[in-house]
Amino acid sequence: MLIRRMQVEEGFLGGLDLAFADGLNVLIGPRGSGKTSVIELIRYALDIEPHTEEIAARHWAQVRGVLEAGRVTLNLESGGRELTVTRAGDDSPVWSEVTSDRLPLVLSQGEIEAVATDAVGRLRLIDEFVAGGSTDQDDERLVADISAISTELSTLGSQIAQFDDRLAATAGLAREFKAARQEQTEVTTRLDSTGKSRKDLEAIAKRLASIASRRSAYSATRDSIGATLRRMTAIPLAPTLVEVWPASADSEDLLAAVRLDVQTSQRHLDAAIESLRHGLEQLDDLDQANQAAEIDLQDRNRELRRQLESLEAGASVVSQRVTRLQTQVGQRRAWQESRKSRLAQMKELQERRDRLLDDLDHAREERFSARSETSTYLNELLGPRVRVTIRRYGQPVGYANALSAALRGSGLQHNPLATQIAERLSPRELALAVDAGNTKELASLAEITDARASKVIEHLRGQGMGAVLSAPIEDDAELALLDGGAYKSITDLSPGQQCTIVLPILLAHREAVVVLDQPEDNLDNAFVVDTVVHVLRDRARTGQSILATHNANIPVLGDASRVIVMQSTGSHGFFSTAAPLDDADVVASITSVMEGGKEAFTRRAEFYAAEHRRE
Repeated sequence: MLIRRMQVEEGFLGGLDLAFADGLNVLIGPRGSGKTSVIELIRYALDIEPHTEEIAARHWAQVRGVLEAGRVTLNLESGGRELTVTRAGDDSPVWSEVTSDRLPLVLSQGEIEAVATDAVGRLRLIDEFVAGGSTDQDDERLVADISAISTELSTLGSQIAQFDDRLAATAGLAREFKAARQEQTEVTTRLDSTGKSRKDLEAIAKRLASIASRRSAYSATRDSIGATLRRMTAIPLAPTLVEVWPASADSEDLLAAVRLDVQTSQRHLDAAIESLRHGLEQLDDLDQANQAAEIDLQDRNRELRRQLESLEAGASVVSQRVTRLQTQVGQRRAWQESRKSRLAQMKELQERRDRLLDDLDHAREERFSARSETSTYLNELLGPRVRVTIRRYGQPVGYANALSAALRGSGLQHNPLATQIAERLSPRELALAVDAGNTKELASLAEITDARASKVIEHLRGQGMGAVLSAPIEDDAELALLDGGAYKSITDLSPGQQCTIVLPILLAHREAVVVLDQPEDNLDNAFVVDTVVHVLRDRARTGQSILATHNANIPVLGDASRVIVMQSTGSHGFFSTAAPLDDADVVASITSVMEGGKEAFTRRAEFYAAEHRRE
């Protein structure tokens, strides 16, 4: 994508109609003539976000002050296609056609230094070399699916834990029931006259056990449906999800189909919710019938026991105990079946989550590989003075914060512990240890005691791993400068030294359009002459550059394809000349307006003379 033309309607630069050449375009002129405004309007038209909030605030203030009620239009060229983008006021950009082309790199005054000191900014700097950049909608979809499955796994885990507690509390029930039945048999043998009544009681006990199993199934089903219904009714699907079609769009409502789909989704969601509510009503009917049958059987059971009260006192006690135990045994079997069912669901969900985690790991690995290839390219191009290193998952802050939040209430010092775990285990490794309850492995990998590892696993099982697995975790771009025989990290350098790293990396984009405002700030003139202008001359053969500068060496020694001389009346900015470097008006403007203009042309003449002698 090349920027061919810029037009401004109204405001400080109203009437500006500016053409750009393929190679190096340089904006010069006195302060307040509109050079920076041209750069910011390019950024604004293309909707390119500044790197920091502070710079974004300055950007918006300048655009509003310069553009006022007007608008800016850019004519672009990409692969033989002609594109236009127009933006006015606070409106969104309007493109002549949809494009997925890589947008130019735009950095304003001071933004190069901001990129240097910000880990996210440094990674974005590297990602500009990677096709598609670092943003990936598939990643967002995978993370959302993983988070949703993790929430379901947490719910199932809590239910299984409840069943485990119940089963553990009734572990001796089978032996107790067997002993009670044996005692009942002995009593029955002695009480032959009560044989029919005993058989009736036994039949009633079986039916009561069956009723108890039904009640347990109804209750578990009601809980599951109720939980699902609460989640579904909490899904926001507001009518405002689809934007009202603006009248200024000058076309029929192109969002009508999307709006219809959203409305259809709402109807389907409402229908599903209504079906679940109907299911709950059916459960109530079944439960009421079950309760009525239970009441009837209990009445009959009491009547039979009264008939047996005249017999040996111990026979009634044994019968009651057998009835109670048989009911409890039936309920325990229902718990076992429910637990088995949930274990099967958990296994299926874990397998689905593992496949999604595989896909996410693969996407992140590909991005890391692409970033590593970029670092190799930059090291070959800019080394040994500049060194670029990509550390896999070098920015675990988001992951550590999510883990710290999940560990709150565990009784552990969650902040330092979360940081320690995040630095040693990936979210997936942690999830596998938690799922398997592998205390030893977690303790070994995280370098913590078994007791602390056990507490972590117990607490995370209760809290769920959704937020931890979906937490952002990024690679880190380490930039370093060779200084005195040793490499120093960019965060330990002066602003000038930071710029000597970032600026060559920016200009190393051979094919991308680079738009910079006063890149020489914080740089000594020797670095500009020895390094910057050479990179600009070299990239002019493959990439377009648009720079606003006060340093005469940039247009003169950089062999600018077009020099744009900006002027101002105080209330209105305009260009007086836009021509190649050797144009007489351009030469006069550079020598009169820019500091060191004459020296720059003298240095250029000496450079060409030296080149001629070598030939």
